[in-house]
Amino acid sequence: MIPVVKGLKVGHDSAAATNSATTWTEAQTWIAGLGSGWRTPTIAELQAIYDADSTRDSAKLDPAFETTGYKVWSVELDSTNAHYFHFTVGTGFVKAKDFSDSSYRAFAVSAGGTTGYTKISPIREI
Repeated sequence: MIPVVKGLKVGHDSAAATNSATTWTEAQTWIAGLGSGWRTPTIAELQAIYDADSTRDSAKLDPAFETTGYKVWSVELDSTNAHYFHFTVGTGFVKAKDFSDSSYRAFAVSAGGTTGYTKISPIREI
């Protein structure tokens, strides 16, 4: 079962990433393993859960997101690079897909079915 935190901003059902560093490629493998309908979130979807007023030191996210990671992988740019959203500064950047350090995480997004919500799921330990 995928953990989901309900009732966050802009009608998203969401859950935080675990504290596991990941590359973009590892994230895509994990997302594919979730089954059909799951995908990498867009920068706009990640921007929608950014909380500029958060009092957290690193990731400016709702406190329901229990993670020390603050960079979340987004969609592919080209064969070697992908976008990511930086939750400390509130904007997107580009990095090599095979790059990883302790701050990178991944979320998965699925159409909300009959609820109309988007679900953002945490990456599990790889």
